Amino acid sequence: MTERSPHAGLRLCLLQYPGSQASTVAGLVDLFACAEQVRDDLGMAKTPLLQVDVVSGADAGQTPTVVFVPPLPAVQVPDAEALGPAVAALRRWHADGAVLVAVCSGAWLLAMAGVLDGRQATLHWDHAMGLAACYPQVQVLPHEPLLDDGDVVTSSGNHAWQALGLAVLARYLGAALAVETHGVLNVPWRSEPLPPSPFQPRLDHGRAEVLKVQLWLQTNQAKGVTLDDMAACAGLEPRTFLRRFHASTGLKPTEYCQYLRIARACHLLETTQRNVDQIANSVGYQDVGALRKIFMRVTGYALSEYRERYGVRELYRPVGLRGR
Repeated sequence: MTERSPHAGLRLCLLQYPGSQASTVAGLVDLFACAEQVRDDLGMAKTPLLQVDVVSGADAGQTPTVVFVPPLPAVQVPDAEALGPAVAALRRWHADGAVLVAVCSGAWLLAMAGVLDGRQATLHWDHAMGLAACYPQVQVLPHEPLLDDGDVVTSSGNHAWQALGLAVLARYLGAALAVETHGVLNVPWRSEPLPPSPFQPRLDHGRAEVLKVQLWLQTNQAKGVTLDDMAACAGLEPRTFLRRFHASTGLKPTEYCQYLRIARACHLLETTQRNVDQIANSVGYQDVGALRKIFMRVTGYALSEYRERYGVRELYRPVGLRGR
């Protein structure tokens, strides 16, 4: 976010909706409370106080300066009826000048409100396929860590709220307060690009029966499914399904499933410390050798090389306490 001069009347709203991730709301409440304490400690009397409210669509009240939209509870197409009040509030706030900040899959609500039409947006790849399929007018870029259009901000990953909270502090209250708050909390403030996606499936082919299978495979991570299962999901005979799927996606169903599994393996290498056997089992490969071979063919990396280049750098190490 581009830094702006501080101004009075800064109201931040944390939107609660049915199933929204409570840890994101709690984390942002703590982050902004810490920023207030830092403000007082530094004697920043001219920096306006933060008004932080947790609201639902029903009790929206006056238009806030910034609205944070937490992630969804699961990888699935959201219930439009249940989210109706929250979506209507977002649409109204945005029309009145509020900046909307979506934490990962919170971007679904922005798309439902129509504010992402014709824009680029990012969110975790687990959710990206469904959003792109349901809202083709949105250009979904799942491996961008953050996209800032000024009035609308989207992000990738459920823990992006940390960087987003700091970015909002920098934008409205100045970089000094954001940096000091970051130092106190010691939370990530990542801006470098994420690894390139190993798989960007075609979703704009116009065949509803094929798209239905693609979304189903994304949800169950393409594990333990057969051609007959996929054909049944599409409501087609296996030979007809095979022909239409290949024509629509450019891949045979078995190849498509392999690519989905490799994308999942990439995510686990990036974000966890699971060993190769555990990752192979998680993505549906009984033979680790088969995973190694396919992974190299798809990504151009060995498993160990990919983790070294893109994996988490710091491991959690328990603190040893001295006994009496």
